[in-house]
This record gives sequence, structure tokens and C-alpha cells, in this order.
Amino acid sequence: MFTLYDYQQDAYDAAVDNISQSLDDSRGRFVMPTGAGKTIVQASILDWQIQNNSKSGVHLVLAPRIMLGNQLLGEYKQFLGVQSFRAIAFHSGEHVAEDGVKWKETATTQKDVVVQAMEDAQKLNVPLVVFSTYHSCGKLAGVDFDTILADEAQYCVSENFNESFKNLTGRIRLTFTATEKHTASSNGYGLNNTSLYGERWYYISPDELIKKGRIVPPRLHIAHIETQDEALT
Repeated sequence: MFTLYDYQQDAYDAAVDNISQSLDDSRGRFVMPTGAGKTIVQASILDWQIQNNSKSGVHLVLAPRIMLGNQLLGEYKQFLGVQSFRAIAFHSGEHVAEDGVKWKETATTQKDVVVQAMEDAQKLNVPLVVFSTYHSCGKLAGVDFDTILADEAQYCVSENFNESFKNLTGRIRLTFTATEKHTASSNGYGLNNTSLYGERWYYISPDELIKKGRIVPPRLHIAHIETQDEALT
């Protein structure tokens, strides 16, 4: 299906080990640089949850933007298989299938559509994964999720998104980011609020990934141009 790099396997193992200690209430944070492959780690954790720790059979993936949410939907399908779960896009945009993929997802911001999708998935005995934005997820309060996976979790520190995330119900709540934002108070909006986001379960630095050859160091390119337009000089 897919193969994890060693550090991705470490992140996955950290999730499984910690979740296994508290199957009904686990919260953890993952800090991985851009380019580390957070999505494949998320998908592998979700697959473990589906196979080993399912009650409601409903899972939630959060993203800051509609385009990223749709991208995650496609990548999860790619990693886990088109038939492995049903999906619904919970936001105000559209989801359009790409690259000849044959599935079609519903895009909505109506909670009753999600409830109906949950009932349909249960009848078919398949898991349902809801892909939502932080902007829209507040409307999902009251839905019992087996798993909540928050991508680009630094967005949770804003007051309105923090409140929306806090009001969601999920037995397993995991956050993923390259840039954790903390606040002075451990009870504030920052990701260092362990009562809301949990302890840091996994961290890998950019330097470590550069040494492994998985990402390249940042470079500054300076371009020199000439112009005859005095207004631009």
C-alpha cells in the first residue's frame, strides 16, 4: 500500500504506542518540517484507527483552506485506497475529482448531510472520513468522531478556530504542524495547552531531515535586473 521512511515510521509508532495506552481519550502533537511527509503519517495513523480502534466509524481531517482539504482527501484516497472509506467534504467549496479518479465526493456545510452520510456508511459497514476546514468545523460540534487529525495545526491558535476545535468531540485528537505556536500561558490558545492538545508525541528537526537527505536547506537567490524605466529605479 505505502512504505514509510524511518522517521515517519517513528512518528507512526509513537502514535500507536500512545493511543494504545488510552483508546478512548488520547491527545498528541506532531511537529515535522515542511516536506517531511506529514500526510502519509496521518493516513497511516487513520488506517490503524479504522482497523483497531473504531466505535462510531466516523473520522475528521481538518485543514486551514478548502484547496488543502480537497488535496488531503485525494492523498488519503491514494494512500489508503479508493474503496477503503467513504468521504465527505465539509466546507463551502467544491471537490472535483482529478487525474481520472472515478469517485465523487459531496461538498456541504449542512450538518444533517453529514449525519445522513454517517448512516449510509454504517449501513454499508465502511468508515466515513469528513474533510473540513477550521472555518467550517464548528458546525460539526456534537458529532462523535473516532479520530480528529488537525493538519497545519498552528491555525488553532486563533481565537475563533481554537473555540471551534475545543468544541469538537473526538476520542483521539492529534495535531500536526511544522511550526508550533505557543502562548505564555499553558492554558491559552497556544499548542502548549496540553489539556486541549496533549503532549508532544513526536518531533524531528529540519537539520535531521537535511542530514537524511529528505529535504534541502533553504537557499536565498538574489536576482539583478536592469531597467530603463526611471519610475522603477
